[in-house]
Amino acid sequence: MLNGKLERLLKRQHIAVLLAPLVITGLVLAAEPMLSWGEIGPRPVASLPNPGYGPRDYGAALALAEGQLAGWRESVAIGPDDWLPRAGLAQSLAEMARLTGDIAVLAEAQAEMARAAALAPDGAGPTLAAAHTAMAAHRLDLAEDALALMRRSVVPDGRDEQAEALALVGDIAFYRGQMREAETLYSRSDVLSPGAGSLFRQAMLAKAKGDLDEAGELFARSLGADGRASPETVANVALQLGAIEQARGRYGAAFGWFRRADALFAGHWLIQAHVAQAEYLTGARGAAMARLEGVLARSQPVEVMELYALLLRREGLGSQSQQWAARATAIWEERLRALPTAAYGHAIEHHLRFGAPARALELAERNYAARPYGEARLLLAEALLANRRPAEALAEAKAAQATGWRSAPLLAVEAAALEAQGSSLAAQRARAEAEAINPMVFDPLAELVWLGHG
Repeated sequence: MLNGKLERLLKRQHIAVLLAPLVITGLVLAAEPMLSWGEIGPRPVASLPNPGYGPRDYGAALALAEGQLAGWRESVAIGPDDWLPRAGLAQSLAEMARLTGDIAVLAEAQAEMARAAALAPDGAGPTLAAAHTAMAAHRLDLAEDALALMRRSVVPDGRDEQAEALALVGDIAFYRGQMREAETLYSRSDVLSPGAGSLFRQAMLAKAKGDLDEAGELFARSLGADGRASPETVANVALQLGAIEQARGRYGAAFGWFRRADALFAGHWLIQAHVAQAEYLTGARGAAMARLEGVLARSQPVEVMELYALLLRREGLGSQSQQWAARATAIWEERLRALPTAAYGHAIEHHLRFGAPARALELAERNYAARPYGEARLLLAEALLANRRPAEALAEAKAAQATGWRSAPLLAVEAAALEAQGSSLAAQRARAEAEAINPMVFDPLAELVWLGHG
């Protein structure tokens, strides 16, 4: 039987989970000078703090996660009817899924967390951990159930746990398209227990609203909120900063940030894919292709396969591109069977880019039903437009903006829908608004921004 200290630890979320989402957001350090268009090495890179505790690179992080996972599997084998080891196993699986991007592992985490909850006595259970696992799987209903159980718990919660529960309710509001309510809940959580997680959430909300400078300041502050950050956390912030420069069309500046992230936390496939994408966008096409081939030789992340397929098509290698795209399609279908809610968003984008608009629309409708927030409306609008339904696409784009969501891709979809309906003047206004955020949004190169496209 595990002790009470471990039970308390299982109720709290590790900050690394908050600071390393699979969907990358881009931000800028507002306290530093604005980067110039042609700048390759951004000046503010040196301002990132030196990493503190934690694995020094991706290989070390993966080895640590594998060891912990093996330990929890052994604990479950010893006590199969004890809920605490199963909750620990579920969290360990979720961490492995975060590092690898493997949705099948996340589905196993969800299943183990459900078993832990079923084994727990009334008034107990993995509450916060279960809510976090549900959110990772994009299951808002399960997260709400876990938080309701937490409110009925016989074990009193500390300020940190109460603050995190408030923030999770804010997350649920955010993904239901209730951005003002989310902002209120995040503020209340921050007052109760300030920290890096609170700042991260506020930064994500600011970015979704199009307040990129405010978001950047919040991300920068998050690094110093909870002591010395791990190498992965600092690298992730560098990745965020690069992604926002990319979302503004500043590919050279983005390249500098991505290289910095790779130096801080070497070997991570997602960071290396960002570096390769930026290399290609800045003209180093051969180096970019070689880098992606190196990643694919070591592992087969589906997102990297898709980026490689896009660039192969751009290079005129259509047959090879189709082969990689077909492999990615098969993987997405497997993931949709394993854990559909977690796979919808990326699968929609895959089918939009690789030629199955009807399938994209089917998935976009399901995705919106599961999480009706701004990005889901954007994907639905893109799918409707691809299926020659511009009036409905325009309605979704407008509805997303009405919730407070604002981005260059959303305004670009609005412009395309207006143009398809013959509303040229209104389309020009929408184009101008999109270009005010990202002057490169209508450039053909923008179609190659597969990762962190804002």
